Amino acid sequence: MEKKAVAENIIEIWKKTGKVNILKSSGRCMIPLFDDGTPLIVRHVQPDEIKIGDIAVFRSFDRTVAHRIIGRFKEDGRLYFLEKRDSGFEPGIIPEDAVIGKVIGIKKRETSLDLEKGIWMLTNTCIGYYWSFFYTLYQVIRGVKKKIFNEKKIPLAGKIYAVISSFLVNAAHFFISLINSLSFPRKKP
Repeated sequence: MEKKAVAENIIEIWKKTGKVNILKSSGRCMIPLFDDGTPLIVRHVQPDEIKIGDIAVFRSFDRTVAHRIIGRFKEDGRLYFLEKRDSGFEPGIIPEDAVIGKVIGIKKRETSLDLEKGIWMLTNTCIGYYWSFFYTLYQVIRGVKKKIFNEKKIPLAGKIYAVISSFLVNAAHFFISLINSLSFPRKKP
């Protein structure tokens, strides 16, 4: 049995049991919330349980991915999600049948973060709506630009976009890092 089929079978069994699993993150796209190799506590959920701000776990191009949800919409009777990595600006779209579960906790040092309670539930919801708002605003501005300038390239617009998107990513990172430092104060030597 090829590796992809084995992974799909394991995921299907896990979905049926509804159990919580620990998955190790791979990559740096969710910094500063978690980094490469961070153990993630993941619970299988139904797609309609995924809310804006949640870190959804889903299949994408034969990989398992954990990204933040910044939007939900229905099209042709199917539920879709706008997802994005915390280290970037542009979101992607995933269909409901790609959803495996959601990250409910992150193991850090000798303890773990519970993303479904308290400050982390609020933080993730705020970050999700922050990105939802700015992505919607970006789409409106892009539509206005297209109506005014058609497909004409405007070099200054690209530079402004780069500066603003970098600022927005850094502001979100600062906020998450601040909450992270409050959750895990540095140990005194």
